[in-house]
Amino acid sequence: MASKKMLSVELGVQTTRICEIETNGKKTTVVNTCVFDTPEGTVEDGYVRNKDILAVSIRAAMQKKGMNAKEVVFSISSSKIANREVNMLVIADNKIGDFVKTNAQEYFPIEVEKYVITYKKLEKIKDGDQEKLRILVLAAPNDLIETYYELASVMGVEITAIDYAGNSSYQVLKKQNLKGVNVVVQLNEANTLINIMKGNVLLLQRTVPYGVSAVVDSALACGEFDIVDRNTAMEKLLSDTLVNPKLNESAIDDVALSYMDSNNDAYSQQIKQMKAKDQITDSFNYLVNNTIRVLDYYASKFPEERVENIYLA
Repeated sequence: MASKKMLSVELGVQTTRICEIETNGKKTTVVNTCVFDTPEGTVEDGYVRNKDILAVSIRAAMQKKGMNAKEVVFSISSSKIANREVNMLVIADNKIGDFVKTNAQEYFPIEVEKYVITYKKLEKIKDGDQEKLRILVLAAPNDLIETYYELASVMGVEITAIDYAGNSSYQVLKKQNLKGVNVVVQLNEANTLINIMKGNVLLLQRTVPYGVSAVVDSALACGEFDIVDRNTAMEKLLSDTLVNPKLNESAIDDVALSYMDSNNDAYSQQIKQMKAKDQITDSFNYLVNNTIRVLDYYASKFPEERVENIYLA
C-alpha cells in the first residue's frame, strides 16, 4: 500500500502549528513540524479573518521545512463551537447522525440550519434496565467552517477533515493507557481544555475561556523584569519564577507599598517586582476557580468515580 502525506494545522491568534504526517496502512508517522507566529489580525476566536495573508505565511513556513502535502486536516479551537453530552437509546450506527440532527434543537438554543452538527460516540452505559449510548454532540457555525475552506482554496490544498480541538485531544489521550480516573488540564493559547478520563473513556470535557495569552498579557502589563513584548514575556515566564506558589497570598504589606511609592532604591525595586509577581499570579484565579467548578460538577455527576490523578498538559 502506497504511503500518503497529510497536513494537520491548528490556527491560533498568536501561534500557528503545522504537523506533516505520513500514513501507510495503519501506521502513522510524524514527518515534520513547524510553529510560527500567526500574522496579526488573521485569526480571531477560530475564525480566519484574512485568508490571503495567512495562506502566504503558511506556505512560506511549509516551504522552509520542505513540506509538500496537498491534503489537510484543520483542528479548530473556538468559543463558538458548542458541545453537549447526550444519553440516547442504542440504535444502529448509521442512524445516529440523523437522530442527532433531528434532535439538535433540543440540545442547543440555536438556529440549526446555520450550524454543522456532528457527534462522537463515547461509551455504552446502563440506565436501569436499559442500555444507552453516551455521545458528545458538537455544533459549529457554518460561517466558521466556511473560512477554512476559503483558506484551503487559497493555499491550494484539499481539506480531508475539520476537527474540533477537544476531539483531537481526546484521541491522543485515548492512546496514553492511563489507569483509573484522570484529569488532564490542557492550557492552550486562548482557552483551557479539561478532560476527565476513565481509562480511554471520556467522562467529562469542558472548556474554560482562559489561556496562556492571559498570563502573557499580565506579564506584559506588570512593567517589570525587562519584559518588552509577548516573546520576552513568554521567555521570562518559562525561565524565571514569576508565579507565586499560592494564589492570593502576598507578602507585601501596606508599609512596603507606601515605601515603594515614595522611593526608588534597590529595596523599592524589589517590592515592585514582588507586586508584579502578585499580579501575574492573580491572573490564574479565573482558571483555578473554574477548574474547581468543573471538578465539583464532575463529583456530583460521577460520585462513584473518584479522581486519582491530575495532569497539566
